[in-house]
Amino acid sequence: MLETPDGNAIVGYAGLGSTPRRIEPSDWMNAVLRGENRTLEAALGTLADAAREQIPQMLIKAPGANPLGHAFVIPAFLNETPAFYCIEMAVHGDRQHCTFRFVRQVVRTTPNGRLVPPRIIAAGSGMSLIAQRPLRLRTLRHLIRAHDRKAISTMAVADHLASISYCVHQSDPLVGPRSIVAWHYRKRGLYGGGGGHQFYTGPQRDNRTESLPTIANGMNVSGLVDLLMPVFEQSMKAMLAGKPHPGIDKNEMDAIAARVPMKPDRNLR
Repeated sequence: MLETPDGNAIVGYAGLGSTPRRIEPSDWMNAVLRGENRTLEAALGTLADAAREQIPQMLIKAPGANPLGHAFVIPAFLNETPAFYCIEMAVHGDRQHCTFRFVRQVVRTTPNGRLVPPRIIAAGSGMSLIAQRPLRLRTLRHLIRAHDRKAISTMAVADHLASISYCVHQSDPLVGPRSIVAWHYRKRGLYGGGGGHQFYTGPQRDNRTESLPTIANGMNVSGLVDLLMPVFEQSMKAMLAGKPHPGIDKNEMDAIAARVPMKPDRNLR
């Protein structure tokens, strides 16, 4: 999740699962973007540069058949206007060279110059599934339109997306059965901003409550939340048990905040 002074974005990816040192791409992206307050496109440009520098070396060493690829799919709001960006790379058959591109996806330009993004983009194994089962795509569009009218809940759309992800897993065992559905609303739109996410195992919702890696105007929000959560949980347990709690000490809060990584780190290990 990325918040900037002029917009916000959800950065998804398909391809590289984790490095040999068990580093998830989401945690690496968080490290790349933290510590510097950039505009949306500047932040995505920084991520693209880091990806071009770091990802191919992992893809070239990865087992599996050619071609090997990795794609970041990035739905966003830029100055309250919908936008869609992609960062894509593919390793050539010789395992020595890599093709790379960073683009803003546009399906048409309106008479007043507004760039219209695609409504739906699929990456990875999901692309072939949607091509083979167009009914799921039509159903998704129907659900999105109904949600935009406030006729159905956000979770109805999320559940359908999770079912698509699970179908991908059933078709391709290299794709795991677990998924995350994330969403964000336009501030001046029908829902007035905000968003959320839901974890799934197969088509079933999980009760997991952890946050997603999040950068807000350069601040490592998820890193701060992860360190503060045990303090808040201790206070909540005391309150529920009817026991007095001294509250959260300011010096303790400052000490916790000082431990949060804030400097950018481009290295993918």
